[in-house]
Amino acid sequence: MINQLESINRLLASVATLRIGYRANKKDVADYYRTHYVVPVGDSFSDTLGFALQLGLTDSDEKTISLSKLGQRYLELGTPKINTYRLEPNRAQRKLINEIIFSINRLADRIRKILAKFISDQAGVLSIAKKDAITTDPGMLGFLLQSGFFVEKGERIFVSPQYAKLPHGIAPVLSLEEFKRLQKARDVLALKAEKFVLRYERERLQLLGAQEQSGEIEHAAIKNVAAGYDVASFSGAQSKEHDRFIEVKAGSKERIRFFFTRNEFVVAEAMKEKYWIYYVCIKDGKPCKIVMHNNPLESIMKNHLFHHRTEVYEIFEA
Repeated sequence: MINQLESINRLLASVATLRIGYRANKKDVADYYRTHYVVPVGDSFSDTLGFALQLGLTDSDEKTISLSKLGQRYLELGTPKINTYRLEPNRAQRKLINEIIFSINRLADRIRKILAKFISDQAGVLSIAKKDAITTDPGMLGFLLQSGFFVEKGERIFVSPQYAKLPHGIAPVLSLEEFKRLQKARDVLALKAEKFVLRYERERLQLLGAQEQSGEIEHAAIKNVAAGYDVASFSGAQSKEHDRFIEVKAGSKERIRFFFTRNEFVVAEAMKEKYWIYYVCIKDGKPCKIVMHNNPLESIMKNHLFHHRTEVYEIFEA
């Protein structure tokens, strides 16, 4: 795996500049690749050519190199510049490179192995700590950072938003052991958010003068996972029984994104104003913000500021 995406542009531009008809002399291309650009060479000519051949951007025999139709298309997507080619790939070229990589099984398998080590939060956002990522196929990881498939934010690496819904065949193939590990990570995140909400509710009620109620909040999720909510709380000092039922959602971003199960929907529909969504934003492993929505079937589902889509279908015989 080459280290610099610019090396692909450098090679293809060299072939396009030197070719006579459809082909260019391989030795001439190699010399041009090494010497005719101000930007220092980041990868060896042989490594770059091997990768270009693997991607189907070039064709080669013992003495010559030519651009494939795909390679010509890649160059045509480049940002125009008079009498030369830009080495810095633009967005369209990066997108095409990612599409090509996804279509090659051998490379797609390497991506799957990297993604299998990513952790998904409750909102489905995939990420991994940098310190954990560098031990996972650093060549492919580095290339995907350059191509824009992955992005760095702080101390974590994320799947770029434009690739968040992974292309067919690229989603990680998880073993039972890997699935359990990911599920455990999600459970830890959920429990952290629920404990944060329990503490928040106790403090909220105490500020309202509801001392008795603050001591009777229930962590429903640990008693009944099918309850349709995680915390049973109170509106205030006037409440004689639980009348605020809270479904806790967690995510790593402040913009709300979560999954809403059929059971939660049914319970929310029945409880109406007594049902709440508390969305907890968790950054660097620490809860930092709560966004609350009362009666989410009205405040979220009928709000044009939020989008919702069906992720799971229940199939049953008539």
